Order: sequence, then structure tokens, then C-alpha cells
Amino acid sequence: MTLTDDATFRILVIDDSITVRMTLRDLFVEQGYEVLLAEGGDEGIGVLRSEQVDVVILDLLMPGKSGADTLREIMADEDLASTPIILLTAVTDRGELVDCLDMGANDFVVKPWDDRELLGRVRSKVNAARKRIAKDEQALQAARLLAESNIELSQVSRIDPLTQLFNRRAIEESLTLEHDRSARHEHVYSIVMMDVDHFKLFNDSQGHQAGDDCLQQVAQCAQQAVRTSDMLGRYGGEEFIALLPETELADAQVVAERIRDAVYERNIPHPASKTADRVTVSIGVAAGPGERWEHLVKQADEALYSAKESGRNRVCARQDRVPTANVSHSE
Repeated sequence: MTLTDDATFRILVIDDSITVRMTLRDLFVEQGYEVLLAEGGDEGIGVLRSEQVDVVILDLLMPGKSGADTLREIMADEDLASTPIILLTAVTDRGELVDCLDMGANDFVVKPWDDRELLGRVRSKVNAARKRIAKDEQALQAARLLAESNIELSQVSRIDPLTQLFNRRAIEESLTLEHDRSARHEHVYSIVMMDVDHFKLFNDSQGHQAGDDCLQQVAQCAQQAVRTSDMLGRYGGEEFIALLPETELADAQVVAERIRDAVYERNIPHPASKTADRVTVSIGVAAGPGERWEHLVKQADEALYSAKESGRNRVCARQDRVPTANVSHSE
């Protein structure tokens, strides 16, 4: 039976006899294998180093470099040593044959060979290679799935489940990186902190489910208003934060105003609000880098408090300085 599904497997025949090489080539090609030929050991090793070979048929008795010497050189090369090797020999000295098997040869066939026996031994090596490939593919697939799971887990651990924005941990990791980068390259970055006005009153009057929906809509408005280079996250409760790399204070204020306006234009009803008939946000902006990113966050927090104190639904800004007091702006 012709093994047409074995066409991808390559057999290398190393034999000094052209008659043997041609006979084996015809035999293996008829069975669906691809066949490479080499007249001696040096040529055969060259083929092994330049081509993908799945099974080697190696004549043990050859002039010049013998089969044993060829085998020894193959076994000494870690890139070649795992290739299955079947010895083809008329040798009557079983001691030399055993030495070659001990050296690493996988099997042998005695000349004159029986075609069915030789094909059976080749098929056993092909089947073993198939199993090894299947096992390697399974291991590769398992490793890929594990890597994908780890990536997904890492992403989940960095995402706020309600708003699908980055969470506080992810934002603070990015703040650390951006602060160090800004310090090295001596450029400014900005932070925008945003708080939903009278959110406790919204929850109390409309319920927590409506409150969750409100936060999701505010997150969508903010996400649409920031730039692709900015990183937006939920910092906790009804508070959001955006990291704006390489952004001066004036440009950050423009982004903040876009966010404030987008939330206002969404027109989410808020009858209990003391500021407007709809949901609004107060925003604080700070630009640095300052001494540490925590200082810049504190300045944005103080600017946010100022926005609330001065009437809410507005943007206030602070330029680089180290804060001196702990300020709370919770509703």
C-alpha cells in the first residue's frame, strides 16, 4: 500500500554504490517518501546540515569515511544526533554492528535486504516521528493556550469590570513608567482627575443599578473625549483618572474640557443634583513631572477639590508643585 500521507517525510540514503542508491530511491519514492541521495559520509553530513531529514539509511561499509565514522560525526553534532539512523550492512562482524548501535544508530538491515523488512523498519521510524510531532504540537498548543490564558488573566487583572476602563493598579503602574520616562527625557506629562458630581445623591434617589449605568456612560464619554495616546482608568468609586503622556498643562485642560462637555451633552438625568438637571463632572488637572507621580496625583486631586468648591461642573488646574496638605473631595 502506498503511504501517500508520508510525502512530507524525507529519507536520506548514504551509500557508495550508485546501484543501491537508485534502487532504494525507487523503492521509497514508490511508497510516497521524498528521497535525498549522498555518495559518501561527508556528502551525507552536508545534506543533513542543509536539509530537513526524517530518516537516514546509512551504509556501514564505505571507502574513505566509513559508516561508523560518519555515524560518530553525526552523533557528535547536537543538531543532527536526534535523526533516526538505520544501518545497511553486509558486515559479519557483529561486534562492529553492536558498537554502532551503542553509538546511537536506531536499527539495522542486512544486505541483501528484504524490501518489506526495510520498509517496515522505515515505517516504524516514521510512525515514531509522527507521534513525536503530534506530541510536540500538543505541547505547543498547550503552551499557547497557557500563554493566552496568562495574557487574558493579566488583562482582566488590569481592567475595571464595571466600566471596562483600566483599574487603579494598571494606572499606577503606567504612572510609574511615565514618570521615570519623563524624568529621563525631561518632558512634561499631565494627569486629569474627574469626579461625578453629587453621585451619592444619584445613587440614593435612583438606585445602585442606575448608578452603575451612570458610571458606564460617563466612562464612555471620557473614553471618546481622550486621545489615543492617553490612558484612562477608574480610580475608585465615581472617580476617574487619565494619564496624558508628553502633554503640557494647557493641552491637558483642553482634553479635560472635552470630557466635561461630553458628559454634560450626554444629558443623563439627575433630578437630585444641586448643580444641574443632569449628571455633571468636576475635573482637576496637573502637569509635572514633580518629585514623584504621587505628588502630581495629589495636585490633580487638589485641583479637583477646587473645582467642586467653586461650583462643580468645571475644570481647575494646578502646575507642578509638591502638595502640602491632604485634601478630601468626597461627596
